[in-house]
Amino acid sequence: MKKLIFISFAIFALLNGFGCEAQDDAPEIKSTSQTALGNMYNGGLISEGQGGVYFVMPKISTDGVFWVSYDDMSKAEKISQYTKTCLVVADSKIYYVDEIDGGCLYSADLRFETPKKLTDEKCGEVLEHGDFIVYTTENALKMLSLEDGEDILLLNEHVSNICVKDGYVYFVITGANGGIFRICIEDAEQSRRKEIILQDDIARFFIVGDEIYYLAGNVTTAKIYSYNMLSEDISDITALSPSMVYVVLEGTFHIFDDELIYGAVTIWGEQVLSYNIKTEKTRQLMEYAPDYLFVANGGIIFQNDEKWMHISIENPNKQEYIGLSS
Repeated sequence: MKKLIFISFAIFALLNGFGCEAQDDAPEIKSTSQTALGNMYNGGLISEGQGGVYFVMPKISTDGVFWVSYDDMSKAEKISQYTKTCLVVADSKIYYVDEIDGGCLYSADLRFETPKKLTDEKCGEVLEHGDFIVYTTENALKMLSLEDGEDILLLNEHVSNICVKDGYVYFVITGANGGIFRICIEDAEQSRRKEIILQDDIARFFIVGDEIYYLAGNVTTAKIYSYNMLSEDISDITALSPSMVYVVLEGTFHIFDDELIYGAVTIWGEQVLSYNIKTEKTRQLMEYAPDYLFVANGGIIFQNDEKWMHISIENPNKQEYIGLSS
């Protein structure tokens, strides 16, 4: 059984809506936003933009940031000699964390030629939301205005797994009374307060309409559940798999369109499975499970030895290697 890899670099979401009241009762998944959020759960080592994918190579000695076009994924171009994390492509800029400069947040053009330092403290998790950057430090949740540079303290407490939906920042607090909380980012600073949504030992989550799909448990018990914020009903998603799931591998939990994607240890060994939210059916995508995976261009991207591979979600038998330039 593979050891779960807990990566807590950053989370990024481009989720529509900014009012503190729910705007749409119907479940809706935007691949451009939920996919980006899932990639950030694994450190933001991949971000889609400019008709291709920006990525770094986390497990080999090849430093730098690469970009590969959707039109030809066989050859990637190196656009930065130095490795960055928390890659976020938004409009004509790329946001990233520079570990060489103590983990501070930067922005640059899409070829990293005009870097601009945005914070003077180490960032833990980062997301872009319109004219703001929401980020965490060791003991705080903050929001940075991209228009005037104002740095706003949202919560003086250690949080993780941040995402934004309908004017709220959702996040995880660990510990005996931990779970998923939220705070409205439209309130005046003096009236902001955190609100508990779900109490459990939660590793990561996605929000779809009024439904929260989350991974809870430890390295030997982790399973995927759904929680309805209106009815408060909880369902075990992994119990619906015909493969008899023993434990879910955290670094592989993702979402794309109507499908929850996850690696798991099953009665048949390690597999990557897909659960369709609408049909409630589970299917196999891969006969083995990597330590962690990303989603881009309608497929799963993962590292196999010293190579990146891309597998189509619609047709998992379609596989290709992503080539690198020097």
